[in-house]
Amino acid sequence: MKKRKSYLIKVNNPCHADWSSMKEVSSGRFCSECSKTVVDLTKATDQELIAIIQSSGKICGRLNSYQINRKLIYTTETRRKPTYYLLTSLLLFTSPAIVKAKSDVQASVKLNTTEQELLAKKALKSNDEKPSEIKNEFKGIIVDETSEPIIGCQILIKNSNIKTTSSSKGKFKLLIPANQLKDNIVFVVSSLGHETKEIKVKRKNLGKPLKIVLKDSLFILGKIAVIETGE
Repeated sequence: MKKRKSYLIKVNNPCHADWSSMKEVSSGRFCSECSKTVVDLTKATDQELIAIIQSSGKICGRLNSYQINRKLIYTTETRRKPTYYLLTSLLLFTSPAIVKAKSDVQASVKLNTTEQELLAKKALKSNDEKPSEIKNEFKGIIVDETSEPIIGCQILIKNSNIKTTSSSKGKFKLLIPANQLKDNIVFVVSSLGHETKEIKVKRKNLGKPLKIVLKDSLFILGKIAVIETGE
């Protein structure tokens, strides 16, 4: 049985020490100003973040600004008695109706996955056979400051709902409708954990691949507090 609780993560007194000047240690970096180890939690998920902080007690960490001062949901699972799992397993593997239902669900999931893959391939398919559309296409790759591709980054025509997202390799293609074609088109590029960037592209440069680099969002250093706000 799963139990949900909500928490708020705060850094009451942010530290202004320079992360890049700290000495690397096995669990993070050592801050000479406060003589403590600072743990890098910028890549942790919400679940991991709460679990790490709760198990470690008082901890000094490095976080992204978007990771704090917001409601987080933490799910825990209550263990059932072995007898429950034995009976459940027997039912799952012996009931013809359940076995058939399970098979139908698996087939449905497989079909949906295949459909999604086909749609993704269709969206990224080259438009070589349509030269006119290539000229109206904004495309390229999005990476972070270490040149790693950013997955699921949103690329949006400013003041519109026309958008796309980057692939697993950071690549993207966005076809510009005729009513959005101007001498200069502004695109808004955003991704969780990175600073949002606006890019102005001249119409004559559409179709040329562009490399977009996003900076990491603001980091917060300091003692982390976890506050339980309810279920």
